[in-house]
Amino acid sequence: SYHLTQLEVQEKYRANLQDIDKVLQGNVDEKEADFNNRNAILTHYKIIDEDLNILFKGKVAMQACQDKVLLTEFFFSGLINDLTDPELLAILSIFVTTEKAGGAVEECVKHYSEKFSESIEFVEKQANTLIQLEQDMGVAEEQELARRLNFKFYEFVYDWADQKTFKDVVSESKIDEGSVIKMVMAVNRTR
Repeated sequence: SYHLTQLEVQEKYRANLQDIDKVLQGNVDEKEADFNNRNAILTHYKIIDEDLNILFKGKVAMQACQDKVLLTEFFFSGLINDLTDPELLAILSIFVTTEKAGGAVEECVKHYSEKFSESIEFVEKQANTLIQLEQDMGVAEEQELARRLNFKFYEFVYDWADQKTFKDVVSESKIDEGSVIKMVMAVNRTR
């Protein structure tokens, strides 16, 4: 009877071990599929090649601090060539999603030049394309444009880069001083 109980316990442990092994194997398969899907996205954007070698565009992406794929696509679009320095910094602020403005702060709508507007449209379109590609590939990234891009700060970043005083930037933007400072520092890290 003692030996039968011991055999039953062993069999129960063996069955539990097989269940655990199935779960672990399932996680491995899931992680491998996720890895392959992410690589397919990077290959699509020519950041890596089919053999997982990092291409020149990938080396540039590795230097980016924010959304690496979107920022690299913007850099390689050639649009930065025709932007003024304040416009470029304003565009870069869109990629800084770590800084949040209060809910009362409206998204920026000001457009400074045709090339600036073209750059905004390009970045938005690329973000939507990337979100769709990630959804199609089953890669769980930010699926809301508002979480990928931040349109609440670019006007004051433009003003700051255009040599307006800190006092004027804060008073005109209706954003608290701490957020202004954090955003300016974050944009500085992005470029």
